[in-house]
Amino acid sequence: MYLSVFDLRRVLDRRQADLLCRVWGGVSTYLPVEPDPRHDFAGVLGRQGMAILCAAFGGQNVTLPNANHMSKKSEIVARLERGESPRLIALELKVTERWVRHLAAAHQRPAAVQGSLLEILRKGNGGKGENGLNIYSLSMPEKAAIPALWESE
Repeated sequence: MYLSVFDLRRVLDRRQADLLCRVWGGVSTYLPVEPDPRHDFAGVLGRQGMAILCAAFGGQNVTLPNANHMSKKSEIVARLERGESPRLIALELKVTERWVRHLAAAHQRPAAVQGSLLEILRKGNGGKGENGLNIYSLSMPEKAAIPALWESE
């Protein structure tokens, strides 16, 4: 389960959540149901913080966000625009591949939007399609065959 910094801040104080992400961010680990003082997170959170985190998310494998990624965001985006692979970028910049893929998705150009058939037919040839058929002169049975086109009229 991926825990965002906001998920962590809902149960831990801001300082603890940020420190946990700086120290253990970007890797997955099992979070026990019962707090264990030998767990990796216990050294950062202490007994009380570990108990709170286990009560909220215990019994699951959790992945924490990498707190170091924000300072590298512009470099990641630039490298993505040059066509470098998210995996290579993540390895070289020591960030998670998940974060690189998130940035790649957020910075993609919007896909072309499919036009409305009715609008295309209305705009082109004065209401006539490519074959010259005037859509406004169709009989009622012909119009009934394509009800979605006529509902907006």
